[in-house]
Amino acid sequence: FGYRAIGYFQPEDFDDKGALKQGIPAQPWGAVAPGDLRYEDANGDGKIDVNDEVAIGDANQSPRIIYGFAPRAQYKNWSLDLLFQGSAKTHLYHRSEMAWAFYNGQNAYKENLDYWTPENRNAAHPRLTAAPNTNNTQLSSHWMRNAAYLRVKNVTLSYRIPDSIAGKAGMHNVRVYASGQNMLTWSKLLNWDPESTHRSYPQQKVISVGINLSL
Repeated sequence: FGYRAIGYFQPEDFDDKGALKQGIPAQPWGAVAPGDLRYEDANGDGKIDVNDEVAIGDANQSPRIIYGFAPRAQYKNWSLDLLFQGSAKTHLYHRSEMAWAFYNGQNAYKENLDYWTPENRNAAHPRLTAAPNTNNTQLSSHWMRNAAYLRVKNVTLSYRIPDSIAGKAGMHNVRVYASGQNMLTWSKLLNWDPESTHRSYPQQKVISVGINLSL
C-alpha cells in the first residue's frame, strides 16, 4: 500500500510566487516544485495524507502465480533437458540505492538520466536533485516495478556413448554432459534480478561439464 502517483507537478500548477494554485491538494513533505511527484487525493478531502494510501502492487516475496515446466527432447543417443520457472502477479518496489540518483552519496544509474525537465515532462524519473528529496521518495506506485519473469533455470545437453564403444574400456552406461543454470531470463526489470529481494545477491550463471559412467 502507498500513494498513487499521478505524474509530476508542472509549471502551470504554481502561481507567480511559486505556491501551488488553489484547488491542488497540498503534500506535507516540504515545498514542492515542478518535476516533483504528485499524488492522488484518493479520499477527496483536499489534502494528501495516510488516508490516501491505496493498493499499489503485489508482494515480491509471495507472487500470486508461480509456475514451471520441464520439456525433454531425445534423438538417438542425444538428450536435451530443460527446466523453465517463472512467476507472475508480482512486483518489486524500487527504493534507496535501487532507484534514486545520488542516494547515500552513490552515483546515478543510466536510467536516472531520463529525468523531468520543462522539455521532458513525461520522463521516467522526477527532477534531478543533489540528493533524493522527501516528497519524491514516499512509498508510491511510481517506484513499483513489474517483477514477473520467465527463466531457463536449468539446461542439460548429454550424449550416451554406445556400450559397443564404451565396453571396450570396461565401462557401460557412459554419459557425457554439459549443464547450465540461470542461462536466460525474460523480465522487464532493469539492473535487478527478479528472483532477488531488496539488497539480496543476484542469481549466478553456472556452467558445468561432467561424465557419468558405470564400471
